[in-house]
Amino acid sequence: MAKCKFLAVPVLLLFLLVPALAAEKLNIGPDLPPFTLEAPPSPEAQKYLGLEKMEPFVLSKVQG
Repeated sequence: MAKCKFLAVPVLLLFLLVPALAAEKLNIGPDLPPFTLEAPPSPEAQKYLGLEKMEPFVLSKVQG
């Protein structure tokens, strides 16, 4: 029984580490493609985001 427990740990590590090491790195670029978000659901959300109007907006309009 002790032999089985002794083998379980390396086998478990093998199953967890091999996919992580074999995975390719994501190619994340510096720019997010442009997209439009829906209008804020409330005037409070509009104020929080710093938007002038309750209309669809792009991220560059959000004050940060």
